[in-house]
Amino acid sequence: MRKKWIIALASLIFSALLTPLNAADDQPDYSDTYVPQIKSLSLSYEQKKINNQFIVETSFDLTVRVHRNPLTVFKIYFMGPRSSPTAPCQEWAGATVLEYGDNSNKRQGEFKIPTGLVSRVQVDDWYEEKHQFKISNSRGWPPLNLNFAPCVGEVKPITIEMLDLAGRYLRINAATDSITKAHQYNFNNLPLDPEQQKCENIYPNQVSTACTHNIQWSNLNLTFTTGQEKSISQIQVIDYQTLNIGLQSQITTLNSEKSGLQTQINTLSADKIALQNQITTLVSEKSTLSGQITKLTSEKLSLQGQLNTLISEKSSLSGQVSTLTSANSALTSNAADLNGKLSTANKKLTAICKAKPKPKGC
Repeated sequence: MRKKWIIALASLIFSALLTPLNAADDQPDYSDTYVPQIKSLSLSYEQKKINNQFIVETSFDLTVRVHRNPLTVFKIYFMGPRSSPTAPCQEWAGATVLEYGDNSNKRQGEFKIPTGLVSRVQVDDWYEEKHQFKISNSRGWPPLNLNFAPCVGEVKPITIEMLDLAGRYLRINAATDSITKAHQYNFNNLPLDPEQQKCENIYPNQVSTACTHNIQWSNLNLTFTTGQEKSISQIQVIDYQTLNIGLQSQITTLNSEKSGLQTQINTLSADKIALQNQITTLVSEKSTLSGQITKLTSEKLSLQGQLNTLISEKSSLSGQVSTLTSANSALTSNAADLNGKLSTANKKLTAICKAKPKPKGC
């Protein structure tokens, strides 16, 4: 019960994420000339036996590009092995058609958007519609004989038809022996849209709306074998609801991680700027200190020279002082000796001058 509730809640959340159809989108625009174009198409199918009837249920995953008129009807025609009176089987031959949407007895203005539309996203001036739907062979036309298993062999699609909300009709044919490329016919004789204009004209020598179409038809084949009563899938049909819910969760997580990373980036950027400022300051200081070192080194060398000169001058002066000291000592000794002799001479002169008569010169 809880699981069903979670699934229901998830579906509700997802439905809010889809681009809704506006009221005007459900009304045909007859002035619009462009018809739907297939962007991608894949299928898977399952064969089973129910109440002694051989049921083949085919699941389609279809993306179409539309302008103003949404897709309303999709038909795919198959051709396969034929039954025989001796070996009767469920014959997918004579252009068996599986139909999505309903165009039975519809007049202009009465077409409706089919229930398999799961999303509609605007791309420039166009829309991309995603449709998911299942078609049982019990709805095939002409009616299939469900009392027999499908004829053994490969059942190939030969034609796809689509109608838009305005009732415009187009057909896409698989390649044939005479025309080796899948090609599209625009039966309302409308001009080609920009996507169609990229195609190759099947009849280049005449004006025609028939041109190539790049559907991978081989991916749409159904292969039945004897005693087959099990699921066979050729291409996995994408569950866009589950996928988009998962993607939305991833987007939320990534946005949160992005916000965290942006915060880290902002912090690291601020740290980088601060470190860059520090580097600039240190480079400036280094330059200043280098200048001071150069100046001081020069001054040291100059002072060392002056010191060496002074030391040399001091040594020379010391020698001179020693010489002068020695000379001074000798002169002092001579002066003392002369003073002694002068004193003696003066005494003698005094004594002589005391005599009478005084000697001449006293």
